[in-house]
Amino acid sequence: MNLKKPLILIADKDKDIRFKVRMCMRDYDVDFIETPDGHQCIELIKEKSFSLAFINYIMGDVSGYKIAAIAEKEKKLPVILMILEGFDLTDNESLADEFLMKPFGREQLLKALKNVFNEDVLERWRRSEEDVRSGEASGSRRNKIKNILVADDEYDVRELLKLILGRDYIVDTAKTGEELVEKASRKDYDLIISDVIMPKLSGWKSIKKIREKGIKTPVIFNSGMVKDKELYETLKPPGVSRFILKPFNREKILSAIAHFI
Repeated sequence: MNLKKPLILIADKDKDIRFKVRMCMRDYDVDFIETPDGHQCIELIKEKSFSLAFINYIMGDVSGYKIAAIAEKEKKLPVILMILEGFDLTDNESLADEFLMKPFGREQLLKALKNVFNEDVLERWRRSEEDVRSGEASGSRRNKIKNILVADDEYDVRELLKLILGRDYIVDTAKTGEELVEKASRKDYDLIISDVIMPKLSGWKSIKKIREKGIKTPVIFNSGMVKDKELYETLKPPGVSRFILKPFNREKILSAIAHFI
């Protein structure tokens, strides 16, 4: 008999945050519905049978606290409210089952889950051993690339790529172009994933510097600017490289990596 999967609601204006929640819960056999809109979030809560909701504390002109109160009144739905670190909780602490401070990682999210549900519930949500083994086998095929350096000045992008790649690869990060050059110069990486625009020293110039040192590590450049893609296509930097546009997802990143395997 096929049991219906738990359904999780993720409500946040930031699609990278919504994607991060899904990636943090990748070991659970659950389905997701996402929305960037507070009013739609309320309608979904009324219409669907969710097992859990992740809700940003501000959803446009609707307060996340108000949505949490509706979730409790209408459906007795557990809510994990996502808030910025340092936010004052004193007035509304009782309106959510748990709080998740931004920026968060997988460890913080899983801890919040365990504070809401007992281990028996989470164990039922967990993927089967067959699914896990299948994922591990897929990962071993990709591990011809082992060490990856991710360079981006945005914390959320670095964390997102660590979540996407962390199971199958050893991921190191750099916040600046200077740090990229320094790390790439003292350690042999199998791949570099670099933002194009970074403060002071850009991704383009950083890679040029390591190429001048004789470092031939393949590079995936990423940018949200179409003009950067056009520049790449007409004036490719030295060495083996590819270019992907932001925003990216897991499939796009892994497809780009597969090019080098």
